[in-house]
Order: sequence, then C-alpha cells, then structure tokens
Amino acid sequence: MPEGCCAPEGRAGDGFDLAILGGGSAAFAAARTATQRGARVLLVNEGPIGGTCVNVGCVPSKTLIRAAENHRAHGLSRFRGLEAGPGRVDFAELAREKDALVAHLRRAKYLDVLAGLPGVQWIDGRGRLAGPHELEAAGTRYRADKVLIATGTRPARLPVPGLEDPGVWDSTRALAATRLPRRLVVLGGRYVALELGQMFARLGSRVSIV
Repeated sequence: MPEGCCAPEGRAGDGFDLAILGGGSAAFAAARTATQRGARVLLVNEGPIGGTCVNVGCVPSKTLIRAAENHRAHGLSRFRGLEAGPGRVDFAELAREKDALVAHLRRAKYLDVLAGLPGVQWIDGRGRLAGPHELEAAGTRYRADKVLIATGTRPARLPVPGLEDPGVWDSTRALAATRLPRRLVVLGGRYVALELGQMFARLGSRVSIV
C-alpha cells in the first residue's frame, strides 16, 4: 500500500466492526488483533503514520542522544597520558541521518505492515465522531460497531507570552532542527527537558536548564 493512499469512497451504510482514530502503535496493535479475529477495521489517521514514537518521540530523540553520547565519548580520554579532541559536529548531516531512519521505520513498521492486513481499510486524513456508531472521514460517513480513539499525544502549549515566537521550540521543533543552536535555554527539568538539554550540550550548544 503506497504512502499517502486513501480508502475508496464509501457510503454511510458501509459498516465496520471497529473504527480507529489514530495511526500509532496502539492503533496498529488494535487493528492487527482485530483482523486476526476476523473483524473488518477502518483506520483513520491524519499526518505521518507511525504516531509519536517513530515520528517525533523515541526514534528521533534517541538517535540524536546516542550521536551526542558517541561524540562526547570520543572527545574524552580515560588516561592522563592521552589527549582526546572533541572533533567536528555536522548537525545538518546528523539531522538527515535521523530523518532517514524515521522514514525507514515508518515504512517498515507501519506502511508495510498495513499492506499485509487485508481486513483494514485506511484513510489518510482527519476523522471525527459524527453520531452514535458513526464517524466522518474524507467527506464520507462510516458506521462501526466500536470506535477506538488512539490519537496519541503532543507537547502542551503553556499560556506564557512569547511561546509562539519563531525562536521558541517545543520538543517536536527541537527534534526537527537542522542547525545546532549556540545557546539554548530549557524550561523544565523532567526527562524530556534533561534528555534534549544534555544532547544539545554534548554536541556543543551552551545550555541552561531553568
């Protein structure tokens, strides 16, 4: 099944055993389990298939974190008699490598899996609940005995003036960066803040955690 394809146009009377809003790991686990039990499944997803982990979470962050760890390790020496240098960081190339891995896993773990689930009809677009046992997607209403909402997560938008300015990142924007900032202020001290702050610091940014 090619990326970006949509299901053929349906009618309000077309029925499914299960309709799923979302296209991440939870949605795919549900779709696979349902089809194994003979169910007819409608999967509606807006945006890149694969959900948070593959696209804007675990895969891109851990790829860059491991790169930063590797860079730091090669810039240190465990022996007083040996010198080690930090080396050069080509952040744009790191970003391209990260994006290539994301694209590969999106296809291998999701699009190729979807192609092997003949009981699943996929619509690439926004879906919404339209009534009892009904949802609307791509301008068409579909009926389903059950509806699973598996729409994932996104960074919280705090009511702080200036957060919409171009120079302000959330975690998604940070992981999509193609240049290494000279200075970075990280607001927050939980795991996402510390992981990304550490990563940028090890690659050469001057990072302040607030």
